[in-house]
Amino acid sequence: MPAALPRISLPAGSTWRTHPFNGAVLLYRTLANMDEPAAYLLDLWHTLLTAGEQQLGGYESAEAT
Repeated sequence: MPAALPRISLPAGSTWRTHPFNGAVLLYRTLANMDEPAAYLLDLWHTLLTAGEQQLGGYESAEAT
């Protein structure tokens, strides 16, 4: 995992993990207890896509145009 990714703030309820794998973690029980889980997942997905775009560099999202 690029060193910069864990410094990107995830929505409350999700965390970055580096052991035993690298990636973002959202526990099902956390999601199941949310008032609007679908909206949360969309927010998390957008956050992760933006982080990936930043790591790739030079990619403009559709929102920027």
